[in-house]
Amino acid sequence: MARPRTRQEMRDPESPTASADDLLADQYGDRPALRAVLDALLLAGTAIGETAVRVRGTDVTLVGPKRQYALIRATTRDRVDLGLRLPGARLEKPLLPARGLGDDTINVRVPLDSVEDVDEAVEELLERAYQANI
Repeated sequence: MARPRTRQEMRDPESPTASADDLLADQYGDRPALRAVLDALLLAGTAIGETAVRVRGTDVTLVGPKRQYALIRATTRDRVDLGLRLPGARLEKPLLPARGLGDDTINVRVPLDSVEDVDEAVEELLERAYQANI
């Protein structure tokens, strides 16, 4: 007897028919505390200026008038990484290298463990990335 397929196995997360809600449920369904981190980042990112939110199979991107400036991914069960396109950024706390996070244009990341980590400093970094990419 074949084992039942999981929801993830029944549909392709990259499918054009997968809704943003379905994709987010797949990314954050088993980690509600991290969903609160995502929501705080989306609120901060969209408050900066003209920003499109694109939900994909494994991440969420923030796109300004010209190009993507941030990527948000639930990297582990207890951490969200905020990847930023910040040309020339110095690696100093809280910025870390963004190896394996998006493409080569996302050059730094900020690890976030809880919604409290989305503080004024993180909001300023988001705004810096937005301004650097418009």
